[in-house]
Amino acid sequence: MESTKSAGLVSVLEPPTVPVAVHPTEESKPRIKMEPAPNFNASTLYTIPGSHGTGSDVNSCQPWSVTPTAPTIWDLANTADTYAQLQSEVKANASARQAEREDNANTHLAYSRQLKVYEDWWSKDQARRVEEAIANGTSYAPVPARPIDCLKVAIYLEHERTRMTIGTDGKPIPNTSLSKESLAQVVSALESYRFEETGDKRDRLRGDKRIQDILASADQNEAKRQRESQQLKANGAHSQTLTRDEWREVALGMLLEHGHKKSLQINIRDRAMFLVSRAAIMRGDNVRPICWSDLSMREIGLINMGDDHRVKALVIMSNEGKTNKRGRLDLHPTLRHRFPELCPIFAIALQLFSYFHIGNGARPMFEPDYESPKASNVGFRSWYDWRLFPNSAEESMAESLSPRAHRDRVNIIKSKYNITCIKVTHAGRVSGAEGAIEGGATVDGTKKLGLWSQGGSFEGSYASATLPLNAMLALAYFNGERKDNYYVSRDFMNPPDELCSLIFPWIEQEETAYEIRVVQDSAKARDQSLVNFLEVLRWFRRILLQDMAALAWKHPEVPFLRFAPFNTESFRSFANTAGSVIEKAEEDVRNNQRNLPEVLAATFAGHLQAIHAQNHLNFQRLETLQENVEYQSTSMSHALAASLTGPSRKRKATSQEIPGAVRSPPAPTAALQALALQPAVAPELTTQSAAPASTNSASTHSSAQVRTVVSGQGHIYAAHTFPMSSRPEEYARQMLGISALEEKFSFEQLKYQSFDWVPTDVSHSWLPRFEWWKPNGGSLPTLADVWKEYSEGIGHRFSILQLNEQWGARWKRDVRSIKSEFTRRMKIVRLIEGLMKQNEWSCDYALEFLSSEYPIAAGPGSPSHLRSSRSFSDWLKDSTSNAVLAASKLYTSQI
Repeated sequence: MESTKSAGLVSVLEPPTVPVAVHPTEESKPRIKMEPAPNFNASTLYTIPGSHGTGSDVNSCQPWSVTPTAPTIWDLANTADTYAQLQSEVKANASARQAEREDNANTHLAYSRQLKVYEDWWSKDQARRVEEAIANGTSYAPVPARPIDCLKVAIYLEHERTRMTIGTDGKPIPNTSLSKESLAQVVSALESYRFEETGDKRDRLRGDKRIQDILASADQNEAKRQRESQQLKANGAHSQTLTRDEWREVALGMLLEHGHKKSLQINIRDRAMFLVSRAAIMRGDNVRPICWSDLSMREIGLINMGDDHRVKALVIMSNEGKTNKRGRLDLHPTLRHRFPELCPIFAIALQLFSYFHIGNGARPMFEPDYESPKASNVGFRSWYDWRLFPNSAEESMAESLSPRAHRDRVNIIKSKYNITCIKVTHAGRVSGAEGAIEGGATVDGTKKLGLWSQGGSFEGSYASATLPLNAMLALAYFNGERKDNYYVSRDFMNPPDELCSLIFPWIEQEETAYEIRVVQDSAKARDQSLVNFLEVLRWFRRILLQDMAALAWKHPEVPFLRFAPFNTESFRSFANTAGSVIEKAEEDVRNNQRNLPEVLAATFAGHLQAIHAQNHLNFQRLETLQENVEYQSTSMSHALAASLTGPSRKRKATSQEIPGAVRSPPAPTAALQALALQPAVAPELTTQSAAPASTNSASTHSSAQVRTVVSGQGHIYAAHTFPMSSRPEEYARQMLGISALEEKFSFEQLKYQSFDWVPTDVSHSWLPRFEWWKPNGGSLPTLADVWKEYSEGIGHRFSILQLNEQWGARWKRDVRSIKSEFTRRMKIVRLIEGLMKQNEWSCDYALEFLSSEYPIAAGPGSPSHLRSSRSFSDWLKDSTSNAVLAASKLYTSQI
């Protein structure tokens, strides 16, 4: 059958040898006979959707066989133009993809620099040739630098091979020449622009024999070049990177540099990048893109030090970098360093501290934005793109430091500290590999940490999530061959909670807000990266206080001590205690290790530090306790003397003259001091059952015995209140935890609680066992009960306010039932708070309003949302809560 008029185009899988054209007018249009093709093959034609025909639905793109009439000149000319346009489009797309690849690899800046040098030299060289031709009476037609081809590159490359290198002052350096790596970069840069111009991959520059010969000659003469320049021997064999002493000098020097806030922030950023690149053996291209959402914490078991002994590692996740363009998830782990001035984790924590507490940076919006044009089914989370090392010249936190700025900053550091290494942004990677091997790490462990390819399906599929612990230990300045000597002495000191709460004080608020979002819509609101980041920030609180305390003891000139909370009296007291205890403990360990064989000394180093640190801490507390007892004894003596002498003044006896008066205790004896320095052991007291006192020892031993715990303040708790560990170092931590709780809560409240010691928690603290309060009989609480439990607590139980303030979200222990009920009850609490704020009511008045207008009453006659406090909570949404608030404006008390 014949086709009718068609306004569409007929497309082909391959350019036809006989073109088919469709013209806009009937007069110029050739007749085309179209029949359904029974068997479709490569020569079968498709119609474009939107064309019109008869006999079949052409819009469904059914195959047709086409028998065209003889083509006209108009047909051939237009088809050639169309094909040229398609070729041009494909070429432009290829150039765009090439530019995108170069931009992702951060090579565009280096390539553009090489192109400019080539074009400048070529113009000068052509002008020179023209002048020489005129002088010789000959002619020479200058050739432009573009388009780039093999002949031009061969001439330019020979010039580059033989010229002298240019110094930082812009002048040539005698007896020097370019390295083979520099020549290779020249070829790569010009090849990139040649392909951009021609789109031709066949005539590659590296495939030209003349260029191959020049590169081969440079490779063979590399040793001679180095010998003639004498640069390698002058700088030393380690000139590719920094030595161990140079790293320490730079890290400490940058930490002690003073300046205004902006310069401090830039210095902190550069220092953190400097240390992270070495500790994780990272390329500069991997360091710059690190985001806040890439940070997480992982616990690693050290079974050599105990079945349950675990240490924390910071893991930086990365799915982009120079060698990772396919979104592969790479892990860059690191441990806390032996020395705080070299610790990369402290450096990162200080970088975040500087953003929030020195620069007063704004907190990102962690809540998903569902209205953003970039939103997916889980919304758009702008904080995912916030960079850990942003470009200081940019206002957006999503702008990472540029490669050129990174090089410039590293070169400034090298110049300032007189560092002569060749590497710039990769200096940390080279030094990290060398340091790991020297510290006892295996070659495989070093390669894994640096993400050098090792091959094999096991490495790619199964072992990618494992962490190379031996390399991590070696770079933290511990023995990579032993997993039983890792111990960071400053981690033993628990900073006060009131200090921790001053750093990143909004963590608990964000945790609560996130939990509410998850309960409301778990599928869309879930954000594991946010959970990880908030957990890391909690850990950073502790690290900042511990490491800054250790630095303040050794280097009181650290400039960050002028910022809160490091400028408070509470921190100074903590720093003085921590610094002296750590210093004495480390000195005792060194003395003890001299008397031990080398193997035993390495094995027990960590345990000895823990024991000695606790001993010195106990001795300090003993001295403090003695001072308190002396003060109280003196006060009691004077008070008793005053009461006995009386106004009649008949007796003028002093406390020393009163029989039985309490006297100040003597100073601690040598035996008492020796006792204080013994390893801490949990005391066990025995309480006798109620019976008359007896001098018969047998009857005393036969009475019931109950294990109890005596706190540092002398309070006695039942064993179920604080279940203590039998390990000395763990017991010492637990006692510190009890003392911290006694500073916040009364003994009368604590003794009715039950706690669990959670050593894997970031703050190593006691967590209370929690159950929601319910009235007798298991019924649901009233609205007043919900408010009372939140604001002041019921009975001797902690209030929700106390739990949030002391433990943040950790008291819920990630138990779904507790978290769900917390979200329900918080709806009621927020409503009551809204009523109080809007109407300036007291809590009693707000509860009266709810009881009057929204009475909770079980039974079939009550509205479904008023049958219990739970149904009322489920009923509360944004709209219903707003309705309650609006109704409250018209309320007048009936009492």
